[in-house]
Amino acid sequence: MNHDINFAGQKLGALVDRSVDPKTIEWIDSLAGETLIRQATIVPPADDSSLRNIANQLLTGGFDAVIFLTAAGVFRFCERSFLIVDRSRVVDALCDIPTIAIGKLASEKLAAYGVRATFAMPDCESWRDVLIGLEKKLQLANMCIALEQTSDIYGLAAGLEARGATVQRIDAVDFQQTDPSSAEQDLLDAIEDGELGAMLLPNPVCAARFAFLIDRREQPILKKHLKQLVILALNRETEELLTDRGFPSDIVLQQP
Repeated sequence: MNHDINFAGQKLGALVDRSVDPKTIEWIDSLAGETLIRQATIVPPADDSSLRNIANQLLTGGFDAVIFLTAAGVFRFCERSFLIVDRSRVVDALCDIPTIAIGKLASEKLAAYGVRATFAMPDCESWRDVLIGLEKKLQLANMCIALEQTSDIYGLAAGLEARGATVQRIDAVDFQQTDPSSAEQDLLDAIEDGELGAMLLPNPVCAARFAFLIDRREQPILKKHLKQLVILALNRETEELLTDRGFPSDIVLQQP
């Protein structure tokens, strides 16, 4: 990570979730003199039927490949699947077919569950780069692919289908929930009061949650102060989601 970036003297806000490792959280906390870190309210979808179908198809050989875009998506898919079917069977099924990780973090999270990514693509500039990389590795025509859609930012599904693949989405999380009493509302209050100089989003899931919360709070003063806020994105996939949701990043930080 870039340790030259420092916001000492300014208050930094950060929205994290359980997929963000402690070392990253510790590093975020070191960036500013005062850091307001809050846990995102992100839970598995209330209806498990879609995920249950995906897990069952995976176990019965219904997929030719699985693609994970984020570490957060890997975490939630695995944790939820293990509640539905036996853990070892899920891990074995992922190891039996091409399991692709987009970015280092997704690859590391798979490895933590005992799944070595068939191939791990580097963090890419756009979904087009991802698609080009997949074309070089796989014969996409007639493949049935499970695609993690934690953050619907890529035209990747459409690109795969245009090349003859069948795509089923893995909807692993639901971040469209509001709770006026949740701790993450402190971040919005701090922005509204002009207390934050910068806001850091570590992954696309947290970025999507942040954008959703901002959109749901219709306060002109919040939108005004938001324009003065320095937005930091960790990795390109987070930057792309923020841009897609109308919150262009001022600084993009890369993992080491």
